Amino acid sequence: MKIDVNKPLENPKLKQLFAQRRQTESAVQAKRIMESLLEEIATNAYFLSLVQFSQQPEKNENGQAVFATGTTLSFPMLTTQDGRQFYPVFIDWEEFGKWEAMKYRKPQTMIMSFDDYVAMVVEKGRGSGIVINPFSDNLLLDREMMAHLKQQKQLADQGHVDYRVPEKTSVKLGEPANYPQDMVQAICAYAKSKKTIQALWLRLMEKAGEWSYLLVVDFSGDRQSIFDEIAKVARPYLNKMYLDMVPLESEFGHKATDGIKPIYSKKRGLFR
Repeated sequence: MKIDVNKPLENPKLKQLFAQRRQTESAVQAKRIMESLLEEIATNAYFLSLVQFSQQPEKNENGQAVFATGTTLSFPMLTTQDGRQFYPVFIDWEEFGKWEAMKYRKPQTMIMSFDDYVAMVVEKGRGSGIVINPFSDNLLLDREMMAHLKQQKQLADQGHVDYRVPEKTSVKLGEPANYPQDMVQAICAYAKSKKTIQALWLRLMEKAGEWSYLLVVDFSGDRQSIFDEIAKVARPYLNKMYLDMVPLESEFGHKATDGIKPIYSKKRGLFR
């Protein structure tokens, strides 16, 4: 969905789902509504966020905001009673207008997607999460939930998770107790047919209480297409496990393979 920044932001489907959530008295229905809410939040919705600039942007001839080099952006947060900090986000201007502290100011806002917040909260470790419509619906999505939704979104779109290690996140690596031999054979057979894949390593990874296979890939070429093709080959053998993938060239990829033998490696010449 494309957003026209010159028009007021609207999220009619989210608005309807929040209204249904407030009205329902059925636990079963409430669960279904929440599932639909989370899917819409992660895949389609855009939000208003309060933002502060170190330097005010200027408008160009097309009316677009242009930021000077070195301009920094900051996003205020709301603090819960237990001391956690969440970015307040709003589904439309009506919800933003419920923020009493903003009524007599001229707030600056940005339109952002769920993936934008994931980059700040999950990947950069800033804040505890986001709170949607904090002055009405008050839906809290903490860092763990955001990471889970991002993972589900990637699995639906790509069939695998292109894993990036979030800051301040504890990750444990080991060897699979129940070795996925059929999956390994299928992946290695595929890698053998591709000149762009040089080597593969398989680990078992635990993060935030969830287990997955971690595949480290030494490759050249387009990351997305290579990871997508590997995912298609592996999918029939996953048995409800997640498959995370990282390139060997990444810092995490090097750490994950330190002292570990690859499950696949192309024969290399004497000087390679």
